Amino acid sequence: MVRFFGRGQGDKAAPPAEEPTGPKRGAGGVVLALIDGELCVAAIQPTRHPENAWCLPKGTIERDEAPLQTALREVREETGLLCEVGDHLGVLEYEVLRDGAAISKRTEYWLMAPIGGRINDLPEVNRAEIRDAQWRGVDRPGGPLSHPAERDLVAMAVARLHDNAG
Repeated sequence: MVRFFGRGQGDKAAPPAEEPTGPKRGAGGVVLALIDGELCVAAIQPTRHPENAWCLPKGTIERDEAPLQTALREVREETGLLCEVGDHLGVLEYEVLRDGAAISKRTEYWLMAPIGGRINDLPEVNRAEIRDAQWRGVDRPGGPLSHPAERDLVAMAVARLHDNAG
């Protein structure tokens, strides 16, 4: 089950918090940049996924964090990039299997632009979770990411950029 909940352009307010028994809450970023003239998204290869799986950077919201703080922290930890925040893009709801049990997740995403750091410049301690981070062209055959819902989110962010530019 994957559902996408869009938010209004420029709306950086987080959706209402879930009840404690609800889905595991997370946050992440769609980091876009022009790299050698090509529009790219920052993507990661988590060590718990197959080697050819590329995902958006994201992670669990800590008890004392706002979702936006989590998104910025996770992007920095998983990609090596320090980013500024743009629009709130929406929420993906999905299920993952962990040790044979289905876990419901609800992850918020923000559009981001890099302002410092270098892709894949990660401390060794982060390599336990992240195999690789790289810029991937948004127009590459098959898409820049493995999960269709994440590819759709990137496509929406790119369309929003084009609409704002024109």
